[in-house]
Amino acid sequence: MVYTEFMNSVKSFLRMDTDVTMYDEELRSLIESALATLAVAGVEGSKRPLVTDFVNTYVRVRMLQDASNTFRESEYKREQILIQQLVYGG
Repeated sequence: MVYTEFMNSVKSFLRMDTDVTMYDEELRSLIESALATLAVAGVEGSKRPLVTDFVNTYVRVRMLQDASNTFRESEYKREQILIQQLVYGG
């Protein structure tokens, strides 16, 4: 499936070793959710760098349970900016 293309990128973005597999199911689910969000927005082309950045950000903000509100808000803002670039100018 498509999410396998993003798994290593997401793990690297999270600073997680690729050999760690205990979170793989949750990561796959979040990657699929991120890609579904992009599909609803009409974004295609899963190999574009902005798509990878969006998926990485989408997963990170939902995986980090102990993040501060400020960090979480900045990540949601980054997510919004990326999807705007993809929809209107990416």
